[in-house]
Amino acid sequence: MPSQLFVANWKMQKTFLESIEYCNANINVLTKLGETPDAEIVICPTFPALHALTALLAQSRIRLGGQTVSAHSSGAYTGQVSAQTLKEVGCSYCIVGHSEQREYNGVTNQDVAHAAKNLCDSGIEPIICIGETLKQFQKNEAIATLEAQLDLVLAAIKNKQQPITIAYEPVWAIGTGIVPEIVYLEKIFQHLATLLSATHAGPWRLIYGGSVSTQTITSFKTIPTLSGFLIGSASLDFQNFEKIVSLRKIGAL
Repeated sequence: MPSQLFVANWKMQKTFLESIEYCNANINVLTKLGETPDAEIVICPTFPALHALTALLAQSRIRLGGQTVSAHSSGAYTGQVSAQTLKEVGCSYCIVGHSEQREYNGVTNQDVAHAAKNLCDSGIEPIICIGETLKQFQKNEAIATLEAQLDLVLAAIKNKQQPITIAYEPVWAIGTGIVPEIVYLEKIFQHLATLLSATHAGPWRLIYGGSVSTQTITSFKTIPTLSGFLIGSASLDFQNFEKIVSLRKIGAL
C-alpha cells in the first residue's frame, strides 16, 4: 500500500449539521485535497453523518470511515453498529480499539479482534489502535503492551489477505501536546513492522496518532516505517488539516 494515509478522527466534536457544513464549505478544496498524489484522505465523523457525507463527497476521492464498530456481526445488541451496516452506508475504513473506547466503553482486546475480523469480512479496512499508558511507558512496558493488544487481532485475521492499518497512539500523547522522542518512535515502529511482516498475510501499514499538528508533523519525517497519521483535533480546522496533508513526504516513502 504505497499511499500515505491521513485519517481525520472527528470524535464527538462536530454535530450532524456541523459535519455537513464543514464539507459543504470546503467541498472544492476537499475534492482537490483528495487528488493529492500518493495520499489517501479519510474522514471519520459520527455515525449519523456518515450517509450524508457519503453523498456529499461522492464525486471526490475522499473516503469515509467509522469511529468504531460492534464486535458482533448482528443480533440483539442495542446501540451498536455492525460492519456490514458501515459498508452499506459507504465506509471504506473503520477505527477500532481507540483508547477512548477502551477506557470509557470497556472495549477489550478480544472485542477489537472480533471487530477487526468482521471489518475484513465486510471489505472494510480496519484501523487498529494500540498504545501504552503513561504508567506502562514509565515502567518500560510499551512493547509488551502493544504485543498484547495485537496478539488476538493478528490471530483472528490470520491468513486473511485484506489490508490492515495499525495506528500507534501512545495514550499519554493523545490531546496533551506531548510528542514522544523520534528515537523512541523509531524503535516502536521498527518492532511493529517486524511483527507484522512475520504475522500478517496481506498488506499492512503503520500510522501515528497523538497530538499530531502542523507544528509536530515535520519531526516524524525521518521515520522510514511510518505511512501516515491519525489526526484528532487538528483535523477539525480545515486549513490545519490541509497543511498537514501538504507536509506529506514521510520517511523514505
